[in-house]
Amino acid sequence: MKCIKRSLAAAMAVLLMVPSQMVWAAPMPEGQVNDGTSAEKKKSESSLVKTATASSADEEVHNGWKEITATPSSASWKPKEEIRFNTGNAEVSVVSREDFFEHDLGDVYFEKDGSYTIQIPEDNPFFPYEVQFTYDGTVTEEWFMTPEDSVRVGGHIFYVSAYFDNTVVTQMSLKVAGDTVIVYPEEKEFTDGGAGIMPMSLLPLEEKYLTVDLTGYTPAELTMVEIDSLFTGEDSLQDGDHVMWTEMYEDDYTISAVGDTFDTSVRTSDGGGRLWEMIVGDDHQLAADNTRYLINCEMTRSENWLTPVVYQQNEEGVRTEIPISESQYEDYDIDSRYLRAEIDSKNMEGVEDFYVGLRVNTDSFAKKQYDSLKAFTRRRRKRKPGPTLPAGFSRKPWTRRTRDTR
Repeated sequence: MKCIKRSLAAAMAVLLMVPSQMVWAAPMPEGQVNDGTSAEKKKSESSLVKTATASSADEEVHNGWKEITATPSSASWKPKEEIRFNTGNAEVSVVSREDFFEHDLGDVYFEKDGSYTIQIPEDNPFFPYEVQFTYDGTVTEEWFMTPEDSVRVGGHIFYVSAYFDNTVVTQMSLKVAGDTVIVYPEEKEFTDGGAGIMPMSLLPLEEKYLTVDLTGYTPAELTMVEIDSLFTGEDSLQDGDHVMWTEMYEDDYTISAVGDTFDTSVRTSDGGGRLWEMIVGDDHQLAADNTRYLINCEMTRSENWLTPVVYQQNEEGVRTEIPISESQYEDYDIDSRYLRAEIDSKNMEGVEDFYVGLRVNTDSFAKKQYDSLKAFTRRRRKRKPGPTLPAGFSRKPWTRRTRDTR
């Protein structure tokens, strides 16, 4: 009996000495033939079993061998439904509560009613606010028009939440020819990987870039653009608040108040966009608390917005059209806008009086916002004699420039 106990004790000692990474529970019996499995394969199998946990492994014993089969971990699970959103430089995965808590999937989860509120990372964001969504392999960009707005993606409603300190402009719209035109921030270039390097302005004021679509409006309509609404944070612009305007790279600012109009019709003949500066708040250009807004105004090329018609009329009142070789509208300066029409001199032989008619080019400006357009001419007033200039100085020819904004 003592011999048997000693033998059992020896066998137990051998068992206890087996390393933990071995895949078998008992030592290989003497004389057993190797099954030909390579050492590399056994090492691979051993590593696989080593990573398995008791909760994720099924154990079976066959002929003294313990076989361990690893079951799929949570990493192999896919969410039943996922919508990813990006506010600028990082994607966030939204999944169901079950996938989030039970399978450790996603970054955040939907509310019980299926909605989700996006926390905008920056302070005082400008609205409309652009967010990129990815759902079922489709990528879309959606605009939240106001802080109270919502969008629906894949059957789920998304809201936004932001912090406002009521110190900077966060919403703006213009009134042009009876239309309300929304001012947008510039479109984003979405990335995924954390915050990028933000460009710094060399000027002392913070800068924000905005854009407004004024295409389809004639230069006449663009001479009277009115601020329809302007919000600083959650408060709208009040009487007494000032807005300073100037075209980019110009030094002269126009100071406006609520209800005032300003002229954006300069240099529209080239087409494309014109960049305007706007400063809201203190009417000192470089007041430290002001924000400098750079607004890109997209406009229709107005080089041919007017089509002139020249004709002569005989004594009986019969009108005969005179061919025009070329015409062009130019507006390179707010006080120097003109329509040039060229007529071959041979077509003007014997013509003493001629008449000019103007039509709006409907190919470029099809949207009519007016009942009629009239052109006026004004006689220049004679200039009073000025002081005598010192020797070596010359005086440029004096002209009186007028413009009619009707």
